[in-house]
Amino acid sequence: MDLRPSTAVQHLHRDDRTHHALHGVATSYHANRDILLGLFVSACDTTRPNDTTRKPDFGENGNRGIVDAELKAGEAFTMLGNLYCGVTMRVMFCCSGIYTQEEISYLSYTAEDVKDSEHVQLRRG
Repeated sequence: MDLRPSTAVQHLHRDDRTHHALHGVATSYHANRDILLGLFVSACDTTRPNDTTRKPDFGENGNRGIVDAELKAGEAFTMLGNLYCGVTMRVMFCCSGIYTQEEISYLSYTAEDVKDSEHVQLRRG
């Protein structure tokens, strides 16, 4: 996704929705519930004005609300795909967007994987 200045706040959503994951009500975690693991690595200090990711922080009583995942350069935030999240409003200028693996699929395949497909080679450039 590419977020430009003045991009509106994203509604909370689950990132695994693009993979057609269906989640029912759960009172505890069970194996094989997740199909996606997100890893956010910050190349610069990430704060609310320059587009943090928001996530629920239920706390001990389940009532803390939404918090920003602010990161210092080099820090990482790992998130399961079924966790609700959303980006804050972008108010900075000259900040590039980010790209998900689905948008840069050539990172998913080795040259060995695609060496026999002329169609894939053309798409990869």
